[in-house]
Amino acid sequence: MFRPGAASGIARATARVLYDRGASLSLADINSKTLEEAARGMVTSSNGTEQKVTTTTVDVRKSADVNAWIKQTVADHGKLDGAANLAGVVTTNALLADSSDEDWEFVMGVNATGV
Repeated sequence: MFRPGAASGIARATARVLYDRGASLSLADINSKTLEEAARGMVTSSNGTEQKVTTTTVDVRKSADVNAWIKQTVADHGKLDGAANLAGVVTTNALLADSSDEDWEFVMGVNATGV
């Protein structure tokens, strides 16, 4: 199972671009270890400035997690100007028929319901 969030893939690259352009960030991912690694990588932007970066471990399949993250983001940053909802997952199986019911529920929970 490939499980990207703000800690990897397109979402991490997008966070880096936004940070380099002066955005303060509130990053979320289900994997707290890689999330912290991603945040540590954003010390100084390409233009030499430093913005605030906060992290929260979030399971986007759970609305309570998402709502708590948004509330904390506003508390930490004062407001929320925009969002890039980039959580997405795929299975490592080439065929859907080879995926378990658990894999299917996880993929649909993140990609359809969560985002």
